[in-house]
Amino acid sequence: ALTQSQITADNWRLFAAQLELLDILRELCAERKTAVILSLHELFLAERVSDRIVCIKDGTIDRAGPPEEILSGDYPDALYDLPPGTYRSLRGREA
Repeated sequence: ALTQSQITADNWRLFAAQLELLDILRELCAERKTAVILSLHELFLAERVSDRIVCIKDGTIDRAGPPEEILSGDYPDALYDLPPGTYRSLRGREA
């Protein structure tokens, strides 16, 4: 995970391009009434574009549901074996 001080201009351009592509994909899915399955490791991207998230840990489905349920509390930290509160602090949110 990157801290804010480690994010360079190149990283921001990459993030912006990823978000733009995912927003376009989401619009196409809505227009065509279809679904897309993506494999993402960046939780902030999954949180932004997903209606449902399935988290896999140690080769099995660990949790599935809407992003607001899946990414609540300290679960993102447990998913990536981080100290409690790390995900929220990197996202600029209180736990």
